[in-house]
Amino acid sequence: MNNVLFYSPSALVIAIANFGNSASYFEFSSDTLPVRNQQRAFPSFSAEILKVVGARHNILKPAEIEEILGNQDSSKWLIEQNIFHLLRNINLKKKRGNIQSLHYGADPYLAKFTLKTLFSGRKSWMECIKWRKGLKCIPASSLLLCESRNRINRMVGLPIEKVSFEQLEIVALMVSGDEDKQGISFFRTLENQFVVFGVDGGEFDLEENKNIVKEVLKYLDLSKCDILIKPHPNYSEDIGIAVGAITQMLAELEIGRIQVIDKLIPLELLICNIKCLHFFGVPSSALMTYPKDRFTILNVMPSRQELFKRGYLNAEI
Repeated sequence: MNNVLFYSPSALVIAIANFGNSASYFEFSSDTLPVRNQQRAFPSFSAEILKVVGARHNILKPAEIEEILGNQDSSKWLIEQNIFHLLRNINLKKKRGNIQSLHYGADPYLAKFTLKTLFSGRKSWMECIKWRKGLKCIPASSLLLCESRNRINRMVGLPIEKVSFEQLEIVALMVSGDEDKQGISFFRTLENQFVVFGVDGGEFDLEENKNIVKEVLKYLDLSKCDILIKPHPNYSEDIGIAVGAITQMLAELEIGRIQVIDKLIPLELLICNIKCLHFFGVPSSALMTYPKDRFTILNVMPSRQELFKRGYLNAEI
């Protein structure tokens, strides 16, 4: 029996892409999560996804989770990486052989030293060392990550299993309801084709990015498509400023609706949707598996260049 333990919808999407409805899904009760983790939880959205997929779904508190994991059986567990440090009252090392660690970001690839790391400076080295130490502490026998264009298949002695773009497409099709209209409520409201703008800073204020966006949209010859503005999950600034910058940028173009969507909706579900025409934004974990001709990476603000220089070192976005 395969079991999945998660709290964030991004981790859930990766797990469903891997198992479908053949696994049992256990959700870490959001009201028992630390504040930092609660910011990535979206229980109602996750519940809708699992209902559409037709998977078994249970919401558990830490004590209940620890009791289940403590049972001496041969069940296989896929556990969201950020949950391990929350399970302090159970020794998972003895179950290491039955545990796989689930990651939905590009950052874990930093744990692999490559030539890029060697020539990218001290900060990149420190990031790699930090991630290597972190992965070594995880009581798991393998990792589940999104497929990347790199050829990294093993890190800190742990084999990597990868979820592909094609697998994510299947999940996106199921939850969007494009075939039978039984998808989750959010996707049923997306009637038209759309372009996604990923907001993570002030990149849409840069003149060079304004020109890039206009050139690509003109080349694509899009007509009256909707614009979805998707803030990064960590975005905490005034979204109205970003909306204003994007609206002004597109003022000369004939477009449909401009709408801001919840920042916790996984970007993978948007860019894998058959109605999605293009994505504009800074480097994102979700772009690792996406066809290169379907997105445009924008220049980042000068104050953030160092972050992105090392943050996606081995992702091959």
